[in-house]
Amino acid sequence: MTKILSCIGDFGDMETEGLMKISRKIKDSLTAKMGSHVHVVVNQKSADFYHIHSSGFLPAVWQMRKGKQTLYSLYSHINQGPLDCIRNNLEHLWWYRNENHPLHRALKMMLFATASTFIPVCIKRFFLNKMSHVIVPSETIKRELGLTQATVVRIGINPQRFKPIKIKKTNKDSLIISYFGHNDPLKGLSDVIKAFAELDKRFGTQVSLRMYLTKYSEHTAKHAHSFSSNIQVSGHVDDILHAYNESDVIVLPYRSRGAAIGVPLVLIEAMACEKPIVTTNLPFIKEIVQDAALIVDPYAPQQFVENIVLLMNNQKLRIELGKKARQRVLKGYTEKQMFEGYQTLYQTWLSGEGEL
Repeated sequence: MTKILSCIGDFGDMETEGLMKISRKIKDSLTAKMGSHVHVVVNQKSADFYHIHSSGFLPAVWQMRKGKQTLYSLYSHINQGPLDCIRNNLEHLWWYRNENHPLHRALKMMLFATASTFIPVCIKRFFLNKMSHVIVPSETIKRELGLTQATVVRIGINPQRFKPIKIKKTNKDSLIISYFGHNDPLKGLSDVIKAFAELDKRFGTQVSLRMYLTKYSEHTAKHAHSFSSNIQVSGHVDDILHAYNESDVIVLPYRSRGAAIGVPLVLIEAMACEKPIVTTNLPFIKEIVQDAALIVDPYAPQQFVENIVLLMNNQKLRIELGKKARQRVLKGYTEKQMFEGYQTLYQTWLSGEGEL
């Protein structure tokens, strides 16, 4: 008899949203492997089994009422403190103050996001532990939540797509320092701008300072140019592989747990391209990079400047960090490893041979 498996989540085609991209790839991969005895549907309320893809814990509350077998993929941190969340939301309001975002909508989103942080971790853990099994992308999330029914399956990318390629530079006397990511203050945009302005002041034409946003923002461009007219702000780039490889140093100044999914795609994509990276001293980031990147404190643009200068003056270190970074990805952050981890769990779960 054919069983119905309902995959629950947002599987849109936005290539700039990490959660959408990864959950869609996992769903498609597992659909291809299920065979005739399991029929996979999307967001169907009535099914024999469920697989929830989420960045929070609330779907676990709703699903628990159904009493059905449920696999739960938790992609992000859900134990961010309320004070950090309030700070982050206030930064959002300030950053987007001149954008065309209705204030009432921003305040509504802020209230909803902040309210969930006041729910104790023990309550979130209670509901997640009611699921048949929980999958998390890092040991850091598993440890911080203290989940009993949890398996770590790391988010991965295709290292055959994201790889080092030779780029002929138009200006060999200038080093390209780049930021990649959303137009979001949690990504450390203001830290990037301040650090880039200092680099421009000290090195002038010796550096090319680039900010690649997933979507161009005139507000961010104006803000950057108020610090330095030499900061180049771009929107979505079609050839992201070229942009990664053209960069000599990449900066990713995540400010908190809420700044990215458990394994930021931009980070591991840049690592797979053998790029030297300066990023922040957050537990989930350190778990990924280990000794394959330079680590600085969040909210510390001057530390970014110092470490970027260190890399500018040391080509050997840039090469060494880049090679270590790609090896980290090959060792534990590939799509193949991610798909295999999920397939193993699915085979055990759906075969009924035992509890996960």
